[in-house]
Amino acid sequence: MTATVAACILLLPGKAAAAWHERLLASAGEDWSVLPYAGQPVSAIAHGTILLVSDIAHARHLEPARWIVVAPDLGQAAQAAASAYDLPPEQGLWVVSRLLAEASTLSDALWITDQTRGATEIVPGLVVPAAEHLAEATDAGSARTALSLFADGPPLHGASAQWARDLFRHTSTSGVVQGVPERLDITGRARILVFGPYVSLPPGDWRIRLRFWLDASAAKASWRLEWGDQARFATHAFRPGRAGRFEVELSHRWEDAAPSELRLALDVPAVDGVLGFEGVRVDRVG
Repeated sequence: MTATVAACILLLPGKAAAAWHERLLASAGEDWSVLPYAGQPVSAIAHGTILLVSDIAHARHLEPARWIVVAPDLGQAAQAAASAYDLPPEQGLWVVSRLLAEASTLSDALWITDQTRGATEIVPGLVVPAAEHLAEATDAGSARTALSLFADGPPLHGASAQWARDLFRHTSTSGVVQGVPERLDITGRARILVFGPYVSLPPGDWRIRLRFWLDASAAKASWRLEWGDQARFATHAFRPGRAGRFEVELSHRWEDAAPSELRLALDVPAVDGVLGFEGVRVDRVG
């Protein structure tokens, strides 16, 4: 049986995806029906329609003949999401990573990314031309680097990215603060010191490599690293005993697309000590 919906197209926020959308409409002309999906039942959709969707989860039941994910300039997409929904910058990253992680679960989807060159056939007979000029990707700092897992499409085994200090949060005497300073005073009660970054990951085995340093006082404390999908966590307890720079690895399996969370916790009160949190590398290992 031929699918009623010829294609569902996930358009990420941002100028690059909007420009691609304009080329799609120009190519479709009056020969193709390209409409935003507004939640209407399949029975109300004309055969052969191409639907633009803003969320994978709300459109899976449409069972289109083809899924297309338009995901160029991911750093700018995160900025655009934050602006569109009036969110802090880090939450724009959360929005876009969730869309990308969910899109990664689609079978045989066509991805349009910064690596896509030439014209793209959306459905038989409908071709969207490439941009006349290749725009340089927006310099969106750590957001772009964090989303580089999805730069070529769904992240495969071996995909990796660096997550910088500014993507994480830390607890201070004034409460929870976005970003982690180069030197973090650990004085105080036992608590989670650093956590985040809530970048969503698709199903698979994901490993983090945490880089940090401790002064002599902090090295004598008991520490706990947790890594998981907010529902389940892998845990590693450690007590270095000496000052120095360290790396700790921890792996966890995602069963579904879900936000990631690292928690670096001080398990005992501290009268003094300094932590230097240097960031995290994340790798898909299975």
